[in-house]
Amino acid sequence: MLVYQGYLNRNQMYNEMFKNSIGLITFKKHWFHQYSSPNIAYEYADAGLYVTLTSVTDNLKEHCLLFDNYYELMDNLQNELRYG
Repeated sequence: MLVYQGYLNRNQMYNEMFKNSIGLITFKKHWFHQYSSPNIAYEYADAGLYVTLTSVTDNLKEHCLLFDNYYELMDNLQNELRYG
């Protein structure tokens, strides 16, 4: 279930993130992602969340689950929730 929290300051954001287990970044794959990563991926990882995203720089590769399309994302999430 997704719940919109509205604006949160940084401390409130981390407190909410600690209550969860998965951080989703559902950006469509783009060639420029090899040069740039969204900050939220690192914030998710810092909060101990299981990070899922379409592409990533080398320094996060071992700490996340990559997916190519939304069907693969759904399969990965179902497996994580089942076996996580």
